[in-house]
Amino acid sequence: MAKHQRVASDLHKRIRTISIALVKKYINARLLPPAFGQKCLDCGTSKQLVYDHRDYWDALKVAPVCGSCNHRRGYVPIPVLDPDTLEVRTA
Repeated sequence: MAKHQRVASDLHKRIRTISIALVKKYINARLLPPAFGQKCLDCGTSKQLVYDHRDYWDALKVAPVCGSCNHRRGYVPIPVLDPDTLEVRTA
C-alpha cells in the first residue's frame, strides 16, 4: 500500500470514529431518535436496527437499517487523493 493510501485509510478511520461518536452524542441529547423503534429503510423490519453512514464526512446523514441490510450494503469506499492528479477517487 502506498503512503498516500495509508494516510487516507488512517484519516478515514478517524473520520469514521468521530462520525459514530457524534451520532451517539446526538442520540443522547435527544436531537436524533435512536435507531431502535424505527423501521429498516431497505426491508421494513424493526429488528436489530443500527444507523448506517454512507458518507462519514456527512456525520449526521444516517439511515436506520437492520443488521442484514447493513451487511448487504457493505463498506463505504475510502476516498483517496491521487497525488499526481489531485483527484479524489475511491480505493
